[in-house]
Amino acid sequence: MPNQNPNPASTCFNSPFLGLTPFEFPDVQLAKALLRARVPAVLDLGRVPANWPAAVQAAESLSAVLKAVPAPAALGLRVPEGVAVPEALALPGSVSFLVLGHGAQVPKAWQGLPVVVQVSSVEAAEQALAQGASGLIAKGQEAGGPVGYESAFVLLQRILKLKARGNTPVWCQGGMGLYTAPAVFASGATGVVFDAALAALPESSLPEAIKSKLATLDGSEIRCVASDVNVFGGNQRDAAKLDSLDAATVAARLASTGDDRLWALGQDAALAASVAKRYSAVGEFIAAMRLSIRAQVRQARQLKVLEPGNAWAQSHGVAYPVAQGPMTRVSDTPEFAQAVAREGAMPFLALSLLNRDTCRTLLEGTVAAVGDRPWGVGVLGFAAPEVLEPQLELLQEFSPSVLLIAGGRPAQAKAFEARGIPAYLHVPSPGLLDIFLKEGATHFVFEGRECGGHVGPRFSFVLWEQAVVRLLAQDDLSAVHVLFAGGIHDAVSAAMVAVIAAPLVARGAKVGVLMGTAYIATVEAVQGGAVLEEFQRQTLGGAQTALIETAPGHAIRCLPSGFIDLFNREKSRLNAEGVDTKEAWQKLESLTVGRLRVATKGQDRVNGEIVDIPLHTQLSEGMYMIGQVVAMQDRVLTMAELHSRVTSSAVAHLETLPEPAELDTDVPEPIAIVGMSAIYPGSPDLESYWANILGSRDLVSEVPADRWSVQQYYSGGAAERDKSVSKWGGFLEPMAFDPLEFGIPPATLASVEPVQLLSLKAAKDALADAGYATKWFNREKTSVIFGAEAGMDLGNQYTFRNLWQQYAGDIPPALDAALPALT
Repeated sequence: MPNQNPNPASTCFNSPFLGLTPFEFPDVQLAKALLRARVPAVLDLGRVPANWPAAVQAAESLSAVLKAVPAPAALGLRVPEGVAVPEALALPGSVSFLVLGHGAQVPKAWQGLPVVVQVSSVEAAEQALAQGASGLIAKGQEAGGPVGYESAFVLLQRILKLKARGNTPVWCQGGMGLYTAPAVFASGATGVVFDAALAALPESSLPEAIKSKLATLDGSEIRCVASDVNVFGGNQRDAAKLDSLDAATVAARLASTGDDRLWALGQDAALAASVAKRYSAVGEFIAAMRLSIRAQVRQARQLKVLEPGNAWAQSHGVAYPVAQGPMTRVSDTPEFAQAVAREGAMPFLALSLLNRDTCRTLLEGTVAAVGDRPWGVGVLGFAAPEVLEPQLELLQEFSPSVLLIAGGRPAQAKAFEARGIPAYLHVPSPGLLDIFLKEGATHFVFEGRECGGHVGPRFSFVLWEQAVVRLLAQDDLSAVHVLFAGGIHDAVSAAMVAVIAAPLVARGAKVGVLMGTAYIATVEAVQGGAVLEEFQRQTLGGAQTALIETAPGHAIRCLPSGFIDLFNREKSRLNAEGVDTKEAWQKLESLTVGRLRVATKGQDRVNGEIVDIPLHTQLSEGMYMIGQVVAMQDRVLTMAELHSRVTSSAVAHLETLPEPAELDTDVPEPIAIVGMSAIYPGSPDLESYWANILGSRDLVSEVPADRWSVQQYYSGGAAERDKSVSKWGGFLEPMAFDPLEFGIPPATLASVEPVQLLSLKAAKDALADAGYATKWFNREKTSVIFGAEAGMDLGNQYTFRNLWQQYAGDIPPALDAALPALT
């Protein structure tokens, strides 16, 4: 059978979406739904050889669907990483392209098809391009199965910068949800891969045991085993044992069909529940994404989310919506804070574990250096009381402009907010955000795992998606301040954040960005004594980072160095000797003490005194805390350049960004009729309307006498001035209307057009027919309309207010204020 799509490069390779059946499962029903939604569908062959013949047959069965749907719909087949397809397996004629994981091998008969390669590193991307790949998928650490060491947010930026890329299409996979997917288009990428987000929708044929788990996953359940494979065990009783599995065992269990099967799930599996909660079908989800991508990018342009002097900057009295993140043993000099403040951003001192006297000296010096410019302080909310309490007492005395509490609690923040000092809380997980919101917290830092130093559990795209969904569920965001952090360093990365944050800004939230690693590459970082020139040189030369874990949940991101080797040797020794787990954690934690100062300042404590140490000792014993963004920094720049890049340049980047071509046109989508009403001549309601149709009743009659006089206005033949050539028509009968039911004062009824009153009744009857007569409107969906889709024509605001109050109750304050601008 010939391929149904003879030229996929001109159709599916220009598509903003690729739909991949999730979790390495050959889901033909889901693929069919994607094709019907005009999305190129990729049927995953999976890792179970016994299932391959059925998967091929299933792909063949989709031929009829392909014939019935227009471009860019096309069918692809994915071969997972490391899988070798036997020569005897026939290629389905319905398949027009292949998606190959790293190391996948296909029969010679398959090799004539265009190939899209999933890559998890820049090196893999370069290799794929050299071998003639027709397209690339940047597969980040958030995705399921084998992954690399970089998140989708960082990896996508790096791959797009490959000079050899030319016009090769690039899609992003990992962490793609309702709000992060639109951001990908701000990077200039071709589009996104939807896989995990589809997993809980009704068309998904995944085993019910897995689908039911998706409703409760928040991402923390995913394990990265054998160094680089993200998995989820259906039986979580032995989850802790997964860490010790070798690569061969992991591969075998991924290909198993028994109770010990491992599923290729990543952190982004946690996004499936929110998609399924909001959308009832694949087609509805895709249609919403087409609309949301256009609207969210447009909204970010209109709102100029990160422009200098935005609402966040005004709230804190700075020129730019930029905060310099507190960095232990880096942002601990008054000169560095002075430079950040002078260039219009918010500097943050890092008190870390400094004692009272050292803190006082630092605070006094900063007050003198910064003057009347705003400045902030970062503290560790989980530090021992003997360290934290003296620091907090000093802050009460020195009254910084703002506070950032890492690992803090709302109760700690409230003590300072009562004194007029806003306090930001780090939010590493969606569950913690739920708690903070309930306790009244309003200032948050959403910092992804890409950052340097101590890192949270979730990468930026997953964390940001979860956070935005939860914030948009709140009634009022006018007091909310948000700092996005992790992988932000230039115009493109900041523009992507602006698109994600746009719905929040539209609802009144105040948004900025927080950066740490990006500041290391500034002239002022060395001039101000924050780091040595050698530390900066190591940063500019770094291509990747490594994580060291002192204890579960306590990971530190650093540059590979002699210390990393020392740490890993010591960790292996402790494990081999069977040292008590808690004792081993303490020893590993103590091993890191002072190592950062060795790297950043070239100093160490020897016999109780701080002394300078030689370069070779710095390199072999220093800990170079740095974020993943280090791979994209190749030159020193000024703070003024950095601040302009992530604000003015980000705004300009969005202004010049073309919208995806396929999204520019209206795409017909399936429509579900969930409620109807009718007001027609002789048919005051839906039941009589259908009865009259079935009864073939002729409801055209002469004009009733109470409408106008036939004798006076009917002229019969030729039209005359002020006369009618017809006396026939369809006429509505008198209809009772209760204005109070719709919140309309009876005294104003005479000034309202009858057609408006009829429209209200028709809308009410249609809602009742749909089952919403006694239900709330879906406030979550409504928040999307008034957030990501702001600017759409919503009709008359007074009509909308009446309907909302009738069926949903009191209008939320933020929505009430937004109505005049949106209607």
